[in-house]
Amino acid sequence: MEKNRLLFVVLAALNACAPAQPNIAPPTSADYIPPATPAAERVDPTLTTTIPTEIPTVIYSSPQPTRTLALTRIPTATASPPAWCRRTLEMVGTPEPGHEHVVSFGSSFTYWFLYWLNKDKTLAEIFDGMDISGRGFPGESAQQIKTRFIENHATIRVTVGRRNILLLQPGAIDIINLINPTTVLDEIERNANEIHACFPEFELVVLAPIPNKINNPAVQLNFATALETRMGTYGWRVSNPGPLLVAPDGRVKGELYEDDLHLKPEGYKLIAPIMRQAIIGAGSK
Repeated sequence: MEKNRLLFVVLAALNACAPAQPNIAPPTSADYIPPATPAAERVDPTLTTTIPTEIPTVIYSSPQPTRTLALTRIPTATASPPAWCRRTLEMVGTPEPGHEHVVSFGSSFTYWFLYWLNKDKTLAEIFDGMDISGRGFPGESAQQIKTRFIENHATIRVTVGRRNILLLQPGAIDIINLINPTTVLDEIERNANEIHACFPEFELVVLAPIPNKINNPAVQLNFATALETRMGTYGWRVSNPGPLLVAPDGRVKGELYEDDLHLKPEGYKLIAPIMRQAIIGAGSK
């Protein structure tokens, strides 16, 4: 009996000294999770569990092209490439008329667009005839998106025999945080000029920020109109799907949103034809 009591005391002491088990959260990637700052986006925590560690290089490739489109070269808007442009032009791929080669680059809208495009067959079919790849970085400003672009631009390649199109989505978090619209427009204009000067082979399509549940939808809609005017001076197209997401009472159609900011697959399917038309029509003026 005495030995059993002694063994119990020893085991109890060892248990008391054992370190507590840590609460281990699933691994996350800084590229995809918004920073925890006052300026960051508000994201439903349940969504972060679905974020993959990698986005495939090619999101969707149509097996049977339906159109014949020539490779289009748009003159650069500036005299020479910016100082940060270090890439060497590399023509890759085989001539396949009818496929647009689209690089989508931006913040969380871009991230979830690429994510659902890879997961939802119905959404992918809307973009039949296009090869779409890219990166999305949630919670970042127009200037931060430019920094991300500079960091990643060496991976972008021009594909021979196809229209090369850059779908750029900058400035969403700036508008959500009510930064002066003129300041944001100036930043987007400067950045777009530099990016286009580095990649004059790409037709440029700028994606306007969509309405959200945080701001009055009129904030994003008015900004999109101003963005169309500003980008139009360079002959660049703006994809503005925002009006489709606003109900007659002036509020966003909440059933299409996953949280305060981000669309469900159904929301992307609703606005996909507008995005597709902007891509197809890029450089057609």
